[in-house]
Amino acid sequence: MSDITKAWLEALNSYNYEVDLSLFEAGGRYPKWFVDRIEDTRDATKRFEDRFRSLSDRLLEVWYETVFWKMFSQKGRRNQKTLKVIKNIEGAGFSACDLSRQCNAYILDPTKTSLRSLVELFWGKGCRSVAVACVFPAFIDPDRFPMVDTRVAKWASACLAAHNPPVGKGPQLVAPTYPGNGAEALTLSDWPFIESWIHWCRHAAHRLRACTDFNWRARDVEMAIFRAWGNYDERKKHKAPEDRPSIDLPALTVLEEPLVPYL
Repeated sequence: MSDITKAWLEALNSYNYEVDLSLFEAGGRYPKWFVDRIEDTRDATKRFEDRFRSLSDRLLEVWYETVFWKMFSQKGRRNQKTLKVIKNIEGAGFSACDLSRQCNAYILDPTKTSLRSLVELFWGKGCRSVAVACVFPAFIDPDRFPMVDTRVAKWASACLAAHNPPVGKGPQLVAPTYPGNGAEALTLSDWPFIESWIHWCRHAAHRLRACTDFNWRARDVEMAIFRAWGNYDERKKHKAPEDRPSIDLPALTVLEEPLVPYL
């Protein structure tokens, strides 16, 4: 294994996002739900993803847990935002099957229009914030879909020049307008970045699979980058510059081209 692929695998294996679902203030409404603690490892998170995928077409509660999981790091807003999603879904009378159907429609045809429909399913008409909605395609089809949020957008803004493949050698990552646009969240306005991020992560996973015996997924590429940027406390502790990641991942562009081309 080369130093480059080793660095990416180390970032993935040190992924840390610990979540205590029992801290959801309305968890008592849902017996046997909101009781688990997801450890801060890639394997524990993957088990949580697998569980969601196995239940997502039948049980709304697994969708609610996942919203709280995504919002967990935002201590001042996680309860409020999760309750808002639950209110919108139950007020509209949506079933788990309805949510799965809409999510799969986006997976089959990922466009700005289909993403808007998915976003509005959770947040209501006119909402444009995409991070929560983009969790579900990544959980349902992690081989092809990464999550996308402000943390990876900051990494892309800081690092895309070094990590984009030469023109004609792979998908080009488009610069996000966030955070330079002053918005608090990543929105549908950044669809060009979101679309390029999906294809860039798929291509990066393809290159990593060709160089290692690990079955990299688009979601794994995103997890490694999420880890590389670092959380607030870690960045503060290490005094990371605002425009640089906590961990500098080496560019994959110097690796040999895979024998099987990326499609």
